[in-house]
Amino acid sequence: INTSINQLQAQDSPIQLTLDAALELARENNFDVRLAEKDLEIMKARRNQSNALFLPNISLEETAISTNDPLNVFGFKLKQQVVTQADFNPADLNNPDAYENFSTKLMIQQPLINPDKWLERSAANYMLESTEEALTHQKFYSEFQVKDAYFKFELSQQHVQIQKEAVETAKAFEEQAKNFFDQDLINKSEYLAAQVHLLQTESSLTEAEHQHEEAADQLAFLLGFESGTTFELEPAISSFATAYTAPSDGFTENSMLRSIDLQRSAAQQMSKSSKFSFIPSLNVFGSLEYNDDTFLGFDADNYMIGASLRWEIFGGYKKIATIAQRTAEYKKADIAYESANEQFQLQARKAQRTIDQATTQQRFSESSMEQAQEELKVRTDRFNEGLERTSDVLASQTKLSGAKLQHLQILYMR
Repeated sequence: INTSINQLQAQDSPIQLTLDAALELARENNFDVRLAEKDLEIMKARRNQSNALFLPNISLEETAISTNDPLNVFGFKLKQQVVTQADFNPADLNNPDAYENFSTKLMIQQPLINPDKWLERSAANYMLESTEEALTHQKFYSEFQVKDAYFKFELSQQHVQIQKEAVETAKAFEEQAKNFFDQDLINKSEYLAAQVHLLQTESSLTEAEHQHEEAADQLAFLLGFESGTTFELEPAISSFATAYTAPSDGFTENSMLRSIDLQRSAAQQMSKSSKFSFIPSLNVFGSLEYNDDTFLGFDADNYMIGASLRWEIFGGYKKIATIAQRTAEYKKADIAYESANEQFQLQARKAQRTIDQATTQQRFSESSMEQAQEELKVRTDRFNEGLERTSDVLASQTKLSGAKLQHLQILYMR
């Protein structure tokens, strides 16, 4: 985790953040983004493995052997270029003493024509591009998640404040109802109703506080902080409509669709590769070998160069089954792309309808709050004069709290 996170975490007071600062922390510390970055590193490594298709394979080998096998003993003497007339003595040829050979061998293998491997490399390139697009999508989606959590935190904070105000109002009304009950101005049932309303309001406050804690924990997780971290955020509700960018916006949508489309292209190349495996492959090889009776001796040398043309005609039905498998995988990837494209279109239309609905409802919610506030004021004044029933005042209080909460919900929808 970034050092700045540790420094902020060490503070005893709530961590103060702006929306821009939260987004910056998420870019550096968001777990999903960091995982996507590692996926990209893995895919780059896999793609680089395909460089073996063009680059030579070079190895150096040192082998030490001691044997009294007649054929090998004579062969090693030939390789060491030390054969003499005495070595053709039948007795020595048939029953030689133990003989040592140290071989230093440099081997080179160079691929030339491997059409199926070329297509596999092309598929690896497509998968690398797909992973890059997926990382781009994840970065934008993580920003969306942070904005969503940031606004949920702020709205839940306002929700808590609304419930606190409702509790204070309910307490004041319960005290007033008690005074009226003591003076026999209202009956016990009305007084108990005021008590029950206070308990219900306090219960709603507790629930709102729990929701606020959950919003704080979610924000902490997205930013890389420990659970239980407290925040003090700069208000951003006023910029809600412009700052809040859903993941169905054009750029992010295209990034994810491009990623899926590139996966489809990779599957198509792998399907072609399985068919090209029936074409012969051509590779060349060479070696330079030194043989001596001492370790790392270089008295005698020999070389070998050659070419290999390989054509596997039948492999026990394995290639045919591989073709069928990769063809099905390509068709599956094609269906997955069509499905994703349609889902994105549906999500975009749904998001736009939600925004349009919230925009229409916003004025209504503002009017509803204003009307509920005025109604509560009037009913409270009438209650204080003994002209209003307790149940009507309680209903007005509930209506005002509901109107405020509805207004917050509409802001979130936007």
